[in-house]
Amino acid sequence: MSSAASLTTANRRPIPLQVRDDLIFERIEFLGVSYWVVKAPVGLKYFRLQPEQFHVLQLLNGDRHLEELRDALHDELPTVRLQLSDIQHLITDLHQKGLVFSNRIGQGASLAKLNFEEKKKKLFNTMRSLLYVRLPGWDPEAVLARLYPLVRWVYHPVTVTLTLLFVISSWVLLAVQFETFTEQMPEFQQFFSWPNLL
Repeated sequence: MSSAASLTTANRRPIPLQVRDDLIFERIEFLGVSYWVVKAPVGLKYFRLQPEQFHVLQLLNGDRHLEELRDALHDELPTVRLQLSDIQHLITDLHQKGLVFSNRIGQGASLAKLNFEEKKKKLFNTMRSLLYVRLPGWDPEAVLARLYPLVRWVYHPVTVTLTLLFVISSWVLLAVQFETFTEQMPEFQQFFSWPNLL
């Protein structure tokens, strides 16, 4: 009984998110379907929103709770029936896109984390795209067919086994001779010092 009451109060708690004032909205038709395009001028990013996403965005003012949003959305779009969890997902998506903001404490940390994740994903995609180079008009099949007989032995099970044995034996040797290794580490650091690198 108390969990149902706490869930009801959570659904009636105001959502502390508001739509950004600097956003620019424009309605477009794409393949016979109406969408809203939102321009975030600060980051020069564009987002295409479904009608229900756009209406939820317009309804967020920092005072409405989930049930009010659901009822207002049902009044505005009677054919769309969304549950409270669906509206929560829409709000989360809008927040991740940076279209809404909150004045609550901790907003900066969550935005910094989202920004870090986005930059990490962008860097990963950039590095991945460097490994995939397409040269127009050049088919690598002929070159790879000629190179394969030369490097086929590298992937033979005997070669892989010998390589693994070598790596394992080097780790065992390092574990057994760890004191000698740590004693010689300053020499190693001196070897890679600035005078030796130049």
